[in-house]
Amino acid sequence: MSPDESGKAHVPQKKPGNEMRIYLVGGAVRDELLGCRPPDRDYVVIGATEETFRRAYPGAKKVGRQGRCVFLHRGREFTLSDQPDIWADLQLRDLTINAAAKDEQGRILATERTRRDLQSKILRPVHPDNFRDDPLRCYRAARMASCFPDFTFHSELKAVLRDMAESRELDRVAAERVCCEVRKACACLAPGRFLRVLVDYGLFASWFSELEFLETDHKALRADPNPDLPSAADLLDRLRGDPLRVWMGMSSLLDAAAPMALPPGSGTLSPPKWPKIWPSASKCRLSLSGRQKRPPDGSEPRPGTPGSLLRPGSIS
Repeated sequence: MSPDESGKAHVPQKKPGNEMRIYLVGGAVRDELLGCRPPDRDYVVIGATEETFRRAYPGAKKVGRQGRCVFLHRGREFTLSDQPDIWADLQLRDLTINAAAKDEQGRILATERTRRDLQSKILRPVHPDNFRDDPLRCYRAARMASCFPDFTFHSELKAVLRDMAESRELDRVAAERVCCEVRKACACLAPGRFLRVLVDYGLFASWFSELEFLETDHKALRADPNPDLPSAADLLDRLRGDPLRVWMGMSSLLDAAAPMALPPGSGTLSPPKWPKIWPSASKCRLSLSGRQKRPPDGSEPRPGTPGSLLRPGSIS
């Protein structure tokens, strides 16, 4: 059984009592409603155990996702939901514009609020607690803002982002997941907006500590002291269309950040040497800076800890 390009899932003959149901979800349905071509397709499976899913999908490979049961099959991702129906599952999504599904008959399932927010171009959380359950959604909201630059933030989203920034809940997000959001933001229509959202809502502390100086003064967004040059965020927007160039533009901010990272009287520090090329995204891990916070006990920092995301390496 495998979904076709229309998003429908072709299900083999069901045995009595087999209530497994498959839905196309998230960005693919959102993009269809917006009249866009979805870049990828993810599916949610309702009413199935791992055993029944493996029987229906021979060769499916389980992949590691904390707190989720996820399988890959023929290049597509299937998440086994523990919710009683698709409507309950959609209530656990991040943003209302992503809380939509398509069933096996090709019918779109979305609440009136989801359709209204898509039409009005509003980014709104399905529920604030969904962000507290998975703090990564703060960075995902910033990425969505980059993908849809003409969408505005609902007051509920503004409030939850500020609340999450103050709570430091972002510290517990896995580095690889943050890397993925940054990588995707570099490929968005307005990558500079990702940076602006981090500035506006104080989301630097956990994973982008080298850039915290941008929060103190929006004029510091300039990557060069020459006031005639555009702001760094504007520069990233000008580089859109080439994720590699956007990435290197983001990296260049750290030349400005290096002097500000030193305590008074500590001397000078040579700016880090940035790589001239960006290695293959499929083989490398995200990095921006050579500086990493040292643990209180004086030991070497552990890879993938908060404050170390901007580190030499690459992107994944």
